[in-house]
Amino acid sequence: MGSVHILLVDDSPGELLLAQEAFSVHAQAVRLSTFSDARDAMAWLGAASSDPPDLILADINLPGLNGLEWLQALKEEPSLLHIPVVVMSVGAPEHQIAQAYALRACGYLPKAATFGEFQAQIDALVGFWSRCLFARPAAPAPRD
Repeated sequence: MGSVHILLVDDSPGELLLAQEAFSVHAQAVRLSTFSDARDAMAWLGAASSDPPDLILADINLPGLNGLEWLQALKEEPSLLHIPVVVMSVGAPEHQIAQAYALRACGYLPKAATFGEFQAQIDALVGFWSRCLFARPAAPAPRD
């Protein structure tokens, strides 16, 4: 299997840096694209039709269009519906977890308190998703 293309959306520059560090040990297995703004990520997804991510990790607490609103917009877009989404948050209130799954999230990952714990989460996430097969939309048939 090839590498897993992961899109990470988190508005915190520090969190993005830590994630890049954690994913760097998996450079052979993961190609990471990052955005700090949900609207920019959505525009990129619209333009990335030939190379969409295999998995999206999204912070719930995004400014403007929050992570749950963004998840809903993603799942309403037919060309993006097939992409699994794991939401992340510092807290894990039951109503937020339930809402994320109701919006078709594939997972809810509470953010770890330390970098070591976060690295272990990323290691487990990469270990699982790198063994998965992904639905990739078929390329349109050429026109005569």
